[in-house]
Amino acid sequence: MELEDNSSTVTPATMHNSTTQPSSNAFNDLYPAILECFGIILLGYVAGRTKIVSPSNSKGLGNYVTYFALPALVFKAMVEMDFSTVNWLFWSSILISKTLVFAVVYFAALFISRKIDVGRAGIFAIFATQSNDFALGYPIINSMYKLHHPDFVNYLYLMGPISLAILNPIGFLSMEIQRNRQATHRHSRLVMIGHAIKGLVTNPIIVMVVLGIVGNFAFSHKLPVVISDFLSVLADSFSATALFFLGIGMVGKMKKTNSLFFLTPMLLIGCKLIMMPLVMRQVILILKPGGADTNLTEAFSSFGFLYGTIPTAPPVYMYAILYGQSEDVIATSMVLCTFASAPMMFITATMVNLPVQTSAETQYLLSTVMVDVGCIGIACCFWILVVFVLSKRYNLIPHHFTTHLVVAQLLASIGIVLTRTVVDTSWVMILKSVVLLIGVFSTRCWAALLAIALCIMRCRSLCAVLRLRLAFYIYGWAVPTLLVALIIAIAPPVYSVNQQSGVFQYGDWQLIASIIILGFNFILAVIALIILHRKDRYRHLYEVKAQASSADCSEGEGETERMLKASGQGESNHNLPSDIEDMRTTYQTCSLSTNCNDAQRETCRRRTQQHQRLTVKAMDGTDLDPDDVVASHQLGRHILLLLFLLLSMTIGFSVCVWKLSGESQNSLYLMLEFLDTVLAYCQGFFTLAVFGFDTQNVIIPFYNAMRRLLCRKKYRRSSTDEVDELDEDTKHTVQQFTQHHIHTCKKDILKDSVGLQQSDGVFRGTDFVDWLVEVGLAIDREAAVVYGNRLLIGQIIRHADRTHGGFQDRQVLYKFDYKDESESDDLQVVT
Repeated sequence: MELEDNSSTVTPATMHNSTTQPSSNAFNDLYPAILECFGIILLGYVAGRTKIVSPSNSKGLGNYVTYFALPALVFKAMVEMDFSTVNWLFWSSILISKTLVFAVVYFAALFISRKIDVGRAGIFAIFATQSNDFALGYPIINSMYKLHHPDFVNYLYLMGPISLAILNPIGFLSMEIQRNRQATHRHSRLVMIGHAIKGLVTNPIIVMVVLGIVGNFAFSHKLPVVISDFLSVLADSFSATALFFLGIGMVGKMKKTNSLFFLTPMLLIGCKLIMMPLVMRQVILILKPGGADTNLTEAFSSFGFLYGTIPTAPPVYMYAILYGQSEDVIATSMVLCTFASAPMMFITATMVNLPVQTSAETQYLLSTVMVDVGCIGIACCFWILVVFVLSKRYNLIPHHFTTHLVVAQLLASIGIVLTRTVVDTSWVMILKSVVLLIGVFSTRCWAALLAIALCIMRCRSLCAVLRLRLAFYIYGWAVPTLLVALIIAIAPPVYSVNQQSGVFQYGDWQLIASIIILGFNFILAVIALIILHRKDRYRHLYEVKAQASSADCSEGEGETERMLKASGQGESNHNLPSDIEDMRTTYQTCSLSTNCNDAQRETCRRRTQQHQRLTVKAMDGTDLDPDDVVASHQLGRHILLLLFLLLSMTIGFSVCVWKLSGESQNSLYLMLEFLDTVLAYCQGFFTLAVFGFDTQNVIIPFYNAMRRLLCRKKYRRSSTDEVDELDEDTKHTVQQFTQHHIHTCKKDILKDSVGLQQSDGVFRGTDFVDWLVEVGLAIDREAAVVYGNRLLIGQIIRHADRTHGGFQDRQVLYKFDYKDESESDDLQVVT
């Protein structure tokens, strides 16, 4: 294969024998290449954000890149390429890999969606397979392989048509079919196929590839000097302009509709940056394009892995706009994928360039990392357990199962620290292995059980989950314990600390068990999440709450202010069901269509009532509404945690398969093993990131505690304080209410508080706000909250649990704290 920037010809012999490790020059060229690429992207983003480059100017720049610079680059490379040196088996490996990922994403999108949407499936499949080969891939791959594998760079020109000419037309046809279904005037199948073919033949890259192949034979691999110099000028301008245009195109692409919106982009990015490189590497190793030369096959596999980490190309967003398919999702995914690819490509490229260390060096480095991440995991798990205990959520569903997951994560972290720090004897080795393996296996099982619990609770009922708790305990703890006991009983232990992996003390039996646990629980979790997405009974409640919250949030109010402002919380939940009995009957028990007799339904009702009492107790002292089932489940946080755990399972599965297959352990293996170490033994860190700083259970309680400490006098005067110490507005409100309205209010409020005993003298904040607005003492709910705060300061009402803080338009309980001799004893102050 003859290169445009090298006068020497690369023959098949030199191509297949170039197996020397990259020099330090190639390694040092990597850093500038990555910095240059993403630096130019950042400049383009700044230029677009600050309006230095207007949308009309950016459109002209995009047309130049699409119709002039890129076609010149592709045509020149195709003409000068020596096809006799191309390894078509490697090219076939890339084709098979992209086809597999395309098919998996396509059918997964069809299966997950509530309604069959082939257009959505088509655009998602294109996103997962079309890489930004030329703008981002070319400069980075060229900096790595230009010295020792220069032929690898030219493969980019052959890989582009795989997506553009073979896979993308399938997606285009799917989007055309979906658009035709939604149109009032439908086209025939022949017309739709014609539109897809038209988009194919008018693509400038496809046209240049075909013309380049023709020119390759016409000019015998060498363009005339005049044409070559002319095309070189255009081609040299491609990299900078394409990257700059990519940065401009990111402006305004981040869209969000609700807190679960980012789940789809995260899944797409995972398919593009994680699944794609893993599949490519495995397919290349199976097909062995290097033949008997294992070093060449290994080099091809490393190149395929790095190629798979190249982010999605910007034209995918243009396809989404053209066909009206998931524009917001694709735009957000493209931006996040581009920036997420930077560390991914950097780490991969660095590990590919590093020489493989000796077994002792690798073992020492890995041992140090294991101890470090284990200690971090222990600290994070303790933090989460303290948060769950103090917030009283450890008994609530689904947080009860999350607590079990955290305990398993804690065992895994303790086990890995013990494995690397405690002196080994025969019985100590067995004890450490038991703690480690039970912890690791249980984390996988509880991850799947958490997904199943979410699915059953939101698709069937809370009662069904409560009935299955014993089965969950057996699968989450008993099954891993029995499996570990079986491994220790039948597998000969290896006590040497200098083995390939000190964690896998029981050899192939432990690897097989790990693969089974990882694969089975991964499938269970994915199936549960798919069913949850399709049949969530709570979805409409979430949408009502999201719409109400977005309507109440002003543009100028910051997120922290909205979070801490108690008065702003009331209206956003006011339209949700507030009666505990109705909510439990509607959502927390099975539907009437289920085959349950009266006795079973009564048992179910008692269970949900007990769980609701625990929920009310846990919500007490927070700004959360115990009747707001959407918020109490924290579905978004749990799904985010499950995505991290599924990623950990994927990496762990790849490492176990690699070990079991006996393949050579190169730099890429070292990278995957380090990732697996972090993701497996430091899971507590990711759980901490999701739940450790929970707004409602950590930040707001801390804020309320500090507010009570600093403002105690403001909200609770001593008995010796005089009314004259109050400000004029508060004094007027207290006198007005006690002289003219308190008797009527007590009569109405205590009688109308649903679910509360009148003799308790307790009422809800929402009921009091309703009464104030109804009788005209407040013009709206916000004014009613101000009125209630004045009565709190004046000691006319107080919190029923004697806590401190402002008055809230929520399901918070209050009591009258005003003594009037004319009242009966049951309405006097409760001491």
